[in-house]
Amino acid sequence: MQIVLGICYLIVVHLAVLRQQPALECLALVLLAAIPLYASLRAARVNAWLLLVAASAAFYGLSLLGGAIYALFVPPIALPGMLLLVFAGSLRRGRMPLVTRIAQASSGPLDEARLDYTRHVTWLWVFVLALQVAAAFVLALTGPLWLWSLVTNFINYLLTGLLFVGEYGYRRIRFRGQPHQSFVDHLLTLIRTRYHAA
Repeated sequence: MQIVLGICYLIVVHLAVLRQQPALECLALVLLAAIPLYASLRAARVNAWLLLVAASAAFYGLSLLGGAIYALFVPPIALPGMLLLVFAGSLRRGRMPLVTRIAQASSGPLDEARLDYTRHVTWLWVFVLALQVAAAFVLALTGPLWLWSLVTNFINYLLTGLLFVGEYGYRRIRFRGQPHQSFVDHLLTLIRTRYHAA
């Protein structure tokens, strides 16, 4: 359901930009706030519902002041920015590159070729995430809103998915003959990986 909320958020943001309607901007922010609260909201926890109501009231006030669109500029910078810090931080001296950590979690100790490959893939993700952050920032400042929304809410996610799937396929070809997880098992490994430890 959180994925559904996320997709609805992206669509509503884009509609808000195209139609320039503060009410849709407010709705997008409410959907965004509901994503991390979903489990607690579904469990009918009063604190979560009170928090969502308070956030909704704040977003409504912000939309009346014309500031909701500026709040919508933050997630496309902050989310890839946090991932960028995780990937880049894992490349510091004495740390294990994040992609190496994931690969070892799925197939055990790696040989030198795979260690080198996974380090380079980690650098690739750093580069891609840095581009996404830069694009979101520059377009928020200078680009037309429709282009900002198209890039940050659709194109960036599409490119991320293509890179993820493409790297998985390339790895299977490059290291042909070595054991590989199925794509579904690979996704489960990603979910279980302790990213904060990277």
